[in-house]
Amino acid sequence: MEKETGILVQRLSQDARIPTKGSKLAAGHDLYSSEDINILANKRALVKIGLAIAVPEETYCRIAPRSGLATKGISVDAGVIDADYRGEVKVLLLTTIVRIMKLGKVTA
Repeated sequence: MEKETGILVQRLSQDARIPTKGSKLAAGHDLYSSEDINILANKRALVKIGLAIAVPEETYCRIAPRSGLATKGISVDAGVIDADYRGEVKVLLLTTIVRIMKLGKVTA
């Protein structure tokens, strides 16, 4: 497990990437898909990131939409990791466009 500011991150997959900050003053960390995915037009896809994330008690982790993905027609549809959740984190993505999105290992 790697630790940063009281948050514990464990790799569950060989393809998993530890979350990173896009810049020194970024509000949060970027998450990365651990698999290639296809999202059908106007559909949702549950995307594996290959990580378990533990946050301190009385806090939660929020997976928020990114403007870069939103301009491509992809949004985060759910995104709360409770302090007592210990399973693999998955990101629910929603496409808002009318074509199939073929994504490599996407950053959320």
